[in-house]
Amino acid sequence: MRPSVLAARSERGAALVELAIVVPLLVPLMAVVMQFGIAFNYKNQLQHLAAEGARFASVDRNPGSASSLTLQNYLKSQAVGGELTSGGTSAVPTPANFCITKGTTAGDPVTVTATVSFNWLPIVNPDVTQTTLRGSATMRMERLGSSYSEGCSTP
Repeated sequence: MRPSVLAARSERGAALVELAIVVPLLVPLMAVVMQFGIAFNYKNQLQHLAAEGARFASVDRNPGSASSLTLQNYLKSQAVGGELTSGGTSAVPTPANFCITKGTTAGDPVTVTATVSFNWLPIVNPDVTQTTLRGSATMRMERLGSSYSEGCSTP
């Protein structure tokens, strides 16, 4: 036989061995990258909703009042996806919580804080892998707030 044919036969199955070595390393890495993507998406949503809520509160506007929603619950209803809105999954066991703190006169700051508990790897012990994702925004009140109230959203 020619030497090139012998060399090709001696490498037969090498790709399968390389795959068997790489897959156990690659799959957990992909899972961690996906978890970071989900966490950053939720963090961005919380920050956006907190900023939207602070803007509504600063101009004394409650878009949820027509449907008898508090501003806090209106913000919760605006979250994309069911996990932040209602929780109940292994990654997000409880819904996001929105809290408003306002001053007593126009010109005082109004702060909206959005938080949610997030389990990084739900298959691992949640006591070890749980963290709180947070978004917060502060603006000056242009008018004294009367169409919304201080406090946190209801579960």
